[in-house]
Amino acid sequence: MKNILIVLILLLNHVAFSQQILNINIDQIRGQDTTQGGCSDYDSSYVRTYGVIYGNNFRQSSNGMQISLVETRSDTLLNSRCGIGLFKGTWSFPVTLNEGDSVMVVGLVNCFNGLSQIIVDSIKVLKTGAVVKSPRTVVDLDEVSESYLVKLLNMEFISSSWPASPPPAGFTAKAFMGTLGTTDYKEIDIRIDNDCDLYGQQMPQGKVDIVGIGGQFDTSPPRNSRYQLLPRRSTDITSAAPVELPQISFQDTSYTLTEGSAYFVPVVSSQNVSAQISCLVVSQDITTNSQDYSLQLPSVATFPLGVSESGIGFTTNTDSENESDEQFYLKLRKISDNYTIGADSTIKITILGTTSVKNIRYFDFYKNSYNGTLSVKLPDDFKGTVSVFNSMGVLVLTSEDDMINQDLSTLNKKPLGIYRAVFTTQQNRFVKNFIN
Repeated sequence: MKNILIVLILLLNHVAFSQQILNINIDQIRGQDTTQGGCSDYDSSYVRTYGVIYGNNFRQSSNGMQISLVETRSDTLLNSRCGIGLFKGTWSFPVTLNEGDSVMVVGLVNCFNGLSQIIVDSIKVLKTGAVVKSPRTVVDLDEVSESYLVKLLNMEFISSSWPASPPPAGFTAKAFMGTLGTTDYKEIDIRIDNDCDLYGQQMPQGKVDIVGIGGQFDTSPPRNSRYQLLPRRSTDITSAAPVELPQISFQDTSYTLTEGSAYFVPVVSSQNVSAQISCLVVSQDITTNSQDYSLQLPSVATFPLGVSESGIGFTTNTDSENESDEQFYLKLRKISDNYTIGADSTIKITILGTTSVKNIRYFDFYKNSYNGTLSVKLPDDFKGTVSVFNSMGVLVLTSEDDMINQDLSTLNKKPLGIYRAVFTTQQNRFVKNFIN
């Protein structure tokens, strides 16, 4: 009898240990995938976590639970995985869940076709009426958008993907952004659940913005595709505002340079770009040839998401010929259709010849060996402006006439690095790189 009791105690301890509950935040549950299988490292772990209910119960019609729980700190965790699904095959809880409810959940972490979720054992509503944060605007769906409220702009539904007589459980429509045949074209799966009032309605027409809960239905590792967007209700699809494309142009219109130097030509956008832009830069010889300069490879100016400044580098080559000034153009050419080219899309480059260089005794930068103050040698009668840019093409100083050397002292407080000075007079425009 004693032995039987010992065995029973050991079995009970084993069960209790094997179902140990981890108190853990949603972003911690979702944040690791060391197996690269598209699922959390906490799969098959029992957890207790907290969050706010987002979206609809997409299993309401079948008396189950499929809804999203979002980390309350999601506004400070912009690049983290802050949402997770809550699932239960049959509803068995004495509570009613609504969007905006703050809850505590206990359950088993699970992965269903790449969608991380908790199979709920218990759920408790802590308070109601929490403010649901505005959807985060994205340009694609991924692990970060999974079980989170996001928004896609300027989409258009593909008519053949919206059935006149939808299947009982719902259907997956397709919407696209961009222009077919270009690099910015992209199709997105839009899942219309039968518990959403869009089910059975006619397809939205024209360009629309779509809000919804991010999802996924990818059946095989590494489960890094087949992401979906699930609108909560018909008001999540609205007519899109007219698209204002960024305009890309050179920051300057002309440079006068010397041989044997490296330069960076800023290219700017009229606004921060909402999707990565790559703009081709080509050259056209006037009085130069391919031996006089070299463009960076690849010859593109790339704007990452959210920035408005880029550029391209090139070098002027030194030769032994006794020649006059040489000139060539740099021009912008479109690669995709998600931007326009500005009117000032050409910049004229002049490489000073041997005779001109001998006559230039000025515009050299030097530092005072005693106090480190930066100065530039200028003609006594210099009348014009100098604009100084950092290595990222950002304007850091503008000065005029005899105030230039006094104003240059402010660069002592700037980070060390390579700077570009553009001297502009009525007769000429000269560019000089220097080290601060």
